[in-house]
Amino acid sequence: MASSYSAMKLKMGNWDYYVVRMKMAEVAKEVKFASEVNDDKTLDEVIQRELKESRSKKQIVRYLQKNEERFFGSIVVAALEGEPTFFAIEAKNDPKFAAFQNQVNETFGVLFFDDSLKIYALDGQHRLFAIKELIDGGSETPQPVGFSDETISVIFVIPQKGASPDEFKKSYRRLFTSLNRHAKPMNMVTNIIMDEDDRFSIITRYLISEYDFFSWD
Repeated sequence: MASSYSAMKLKMGNWDYYVVRMKMAEVAKEVKFASEVNDDKTLDEVIQRELKESRSKKQIVRYLQKNEERFFGSIVVAALEGEPTFFAIEAKNDPKFAAFQNQVNETFGVLFFDDSLKIYALDGQHRLFAIKELIDGGSETPQPVGFSDETISVIFVIPQKGASPDEFKKSYRRLFTSLNRHAKPMNMVTNIIMDEDDRFSIITRYLISEYDFFSWD
């Protein structure tokens, strides 16, 4: 079945990519794991790191279930095949947008794929697993009320035109490395300062703020 999404078109380096609005139920249904779209398990064909299901189940699913202030950053997905076509919205004939034509034209529109589209998570597979667990897990992992209709931004990365399957797999692996190798986790001090859910961080901040014993000039 063909798919279409409201989208914003962007470009960085050699990559054309699109920021798409998707419901959680759509993400659970449409976005796959790399292992589901790639059967070859040889070293050169691996296009995603190992999924740690226990981490997703224990930490991320629980976070989504219990935190009303839940929030995810964008999931980055590789769009394979699908013959992507972007239909841009033109605002030049609408006087309301006269001052914003350069920002709107060729930027906002609809991203269309035919039924050969395959989408897998390039970055954010643990978040994807947690979403799928809540949507498809039934009574074992009950989802918050209305979770299926909540929305998330999904970044679609499109292969360059004319690229062979081997070329775009290499490009996707290179992009995956860039996204993950240079992502620096927060250190322990920053976690203690910022965390509003971990009770030990909250107590530590309270002790430092309220008791002279822990203060210094």
